[in-house]
Amino acid sequence: MNNRPAVKILIPYLAGIILADQLNISLIFLWIVSAILLAVIVLAYKKRWLSSSSVMIGICFLLFGFMRYEVSMIPPKNLDKVLYKDVKVYGTVLDSQKERNGGSSILINGEAYLPTQPSIFMKGKISIRSWEDDAFPEVYGYGDIVGLEGKLSHPSPARNPGVFNYQKYLRRQGVFAIMTVEKVEDVQHLGIGANAFLRWIKGFRNRVELVINEISRDDDTESILRGVILGEKNDMPVELYNAFRKTSTTHILVVSGVNFAILAGWVYGIFQLVRRILISFGVRNSILEKNFVSYIFILPIITIYAFMAGAEFSVIRAFIFILLFILANLLNRDSDLFNILAIAGLCILILSPGAFWHLGFLMSFVAVISIAYLMPYWNSLFSRFKNKRLIYISLQGIAVSISAQLGVGLIIVYSFGTYSFSGYIVNPLIAPLVFLLTPVGFISCLAGLVYLPLGIIFGWIAYIIVWLLKSIVTFFAGFEFLYVSIKNFSLTQIIVAIAVIIFIANLPSILKKKPLFAIILNTNPDISNIRQLFNDNGIRLSENAKLIKSNKKWLVTDNLSNDWRDRRSTYLIRQDKDAINVYKENQTSLVACLVIISLSFFAWANLYEGNVAKVTYLDVGEADSAVVDLPEDYEILIDGGVHRGKYSSGERVVFPFLNRQGIDDIELMVSTHPDNDHTGGLTYIVDNVKIDKAITGSYGMFSPTYKELINRLDSKGIEYYDAIPQTIYENRDTKVEIISDGYKEFLKNEESRMNNNSVVMKVTYKKVSFLFTGDIEKEAERQLVNSGKDIRANVIKVPHHGSYSSSSNQFINAVQPDIAIISVGYRNYYNHPSNHVIRRYKSLGTSIYRTDYQGSVTIITDGRYGWIKTMKP
Repeated sequence: MNNRPAVKILIPYLAGIILADQLNISLIFLWIVSAILLAVIVLAYKKRWLSSSSVMIGICFLLFGFMRYEVSMIPPKNLDKVLYKDVKVYGTVLDSQKERNGGSSILINGEAYLPTQPSIFMKGKISIRSWEDDAFPEVYGYGDIVGLEGKLSHPSPARNPGVFNYQKYLRRQGVFAIMTVEKVEDVQHLGIGANAFLRWIKGFRNRVELVINEISRDDDTESILRGVILGEKNDMPVELYNAFRKTSTTHILVVSGVNFAILAGWVYGIFQLVRRILISFGVRNSILEKNFVSYIFILPIITIYAFMAGAEFSVIRAFIFILLFILANLLNRDSDLFNILAIAGLCILILSPGAFWHLGFLMSFVAVISIAYLMPYWNSLFSRFKNKRLIYISLQGIAVSISAQLGVGLIIVYSFGTYSFSGYIVNPLIAPLVFLLTPVGFISCLAGLVYLPLGIIFGWIAYIIVWLLKSIVTFFAGFEFLYVSIKNFSLTQIIVAIAVIIFIANLPSILKKKPLFAIILNTNPDISNIRQLFNDNGIRLSENAKLIKSNKKWLVTDNLSNDWRDRRSTYLIRQDKDAINVYKENQTSLVACLVIISLSFFAWANLYEGNVAKVTYLDVGEADSAVVDLPEDYEILIDGGVHRGKYSSGERVVFPFLNRQGIDDIELMVSTHPDNDHTGGLTYIVDNVKIDKAITGSYGMFSPTYKELINRLDSKGIEYYDAIPQTIYENRDTKVEIISDGYKEFLKNEESRMNNNSVVMKVTYKKVSFLFTGDIEKEAERQLVNSGKDIRANVIKVPHHGSYSSSSNQFINAVQPDIAIISVGYRNYYNHPSNHVIRRYKSLGTSIYRTDYQGSVTIITDGRYGWIKTMKP
């Protein structure tokens, strides 16, 4: 740390950014505190309180990180005045891309103003998204000036556990407003602007993409080459991308330090060769004879490549890393890996403090840090194989892959709740192929730019390498048991895992003690003899030193003063075979062991939820979906939200939630009735999660999405049937029962018949009960009340999204709910829930929770008491 000033600055600065994201503190207050701290630092420096001033400087960097993040998260002026209103927008395109979940988008830097009041405008970044049209990247690129009309809105926040927080993601990039268009034609091209050099870079990238398209023999080869060379993976076929994801090898599809190292190494080698040839032919020049000439040519080439690869965080990190490495060589300075990484991190985080939460940033830095920290330990372990060079290099390659996997794996588990054990096998296998494919890909593209047939020849070599790589990845992706879901992996677990890794890496040095020096002792030594012997060997003991004798061992303890805060030094004097040796006792290791054990127990205690039932009412907009997790690992999914166009609640909300909770087997799936807003999302769940049994509320009534669901259930061989009154599951504490009477002919239209024939289910855990009502209306409610069944429940899922056609006074009085959950879409077309319905529940003293206001609602109960969690307070 003494020779790593950038690390000392980065740690408190990073801590400030993390705290700023978690806390809400006034910027004015922070400015005042900073000013006071600076004054104290000046005073401490003048008084020569050096240790105190160092601590305060660290606090200043912490406050700087806090304020830098807070400033970056301040929305543009007048944003609130143009949101959700008809506005005109114009600006310059910064980026365009296809979206993996459908459609495409462009990011512009421009203005939005009210046509009726042009003086009211907002300047800043705006994301323009089409959910259906994926042609934005083909039509618009960097520098295009565009205009359009529409309504701006806030990016959607995370409204369900385990779901991607789109709002935070965009805001950390400085994007506070989005606009949705149906098709690309809704955006008008107004001209060309922006930086001419960057426009040339984008044009050059487009030509490289065309060459990749021409030299590739199939779509898979093209998509992998685009990923390896350009870091572009959005066009990759879904099945192939999932194979890379399941084997933890998606990192090869981004531009990283490997690409820059290979490119810089080639450029350096070529220019070194040219320089030596010129010198050998008698060309003498004082500059040419210097070694740094070759480095000069590297800089512009890697700069162009950095912009061409999209300037992602992994690219910027690799670029700064190579740049600093070259600078250290030119200045004949030692290059410390951790210091260089810290400088790269500071450069990125000062310009964009929100980058810390970007997966590309985290995975890029964590992978390199893991390799840099763990490789010395691996090398000492493999030292016996140094003479066998091939074995040594192979072992090092495997160790690099494992080291990176250990670090990156923690980020993946925390972000996605999944872990791939096959990555430890696949990454070492494909590493040589990636190292081979990268230069072959570069040569293919460069050759194709000069003479396409030559590029096609190299493209055949790339195709063979890609085929081998793809075969390995898809083969191991088939071992599903190696790709596991990990439930609720928290920051605490990450800290414990890191502590354990560091402890294990240092364990050999902790266990293996080396003597400090050997001494000659008389038969009855005292502390004065020991003090003299230690002094002779360069260790000064204080007057507080004490000697404790036990058999053939002596223990020397020494405190510099009587102050307990002074660190105690402890030495062991032991009779070994050949001499009496002195060892330094490492108390820090003992403390570290105790801390790790304590953290492990704390993490385990956090994971343990106890013997509780947990019901989560997911926010799926103007639709329904709920997950019941009972203590005996009996999981129920009731409805799955909507499927409309390319959007599926099952894919975007329900499955990520199940995945995050570690639920991969659903004992009972219920489709309350065939309406799309209840059944639509279930098709995706049937395709991707094991379902033991399904109950439906069709009774001969169908919808297109329900027919698709039935086809999927049939193809999977899953048992299903229309609901009848019955107890589905029961043990000492738990009871799951259908209380609706099956099909009844109601004298209304077919839609009302579907609603009224919804499956009504009651789940009871000890003394707490939950009632799930689908979309039943007053007719079905009346029948339930008159049936004489016990429909009382502590918690009710309000029928039909709080529609006026449901929740009659008679029904509410019969249920007597303490809590009512309304699953409803924000600003929905139907104006649900009805104010009359809200008043009916409130008149009974029922607490109301709404998914449009509070996001998902989770109720946890031990059978007597309950705890309620909402995504939004």
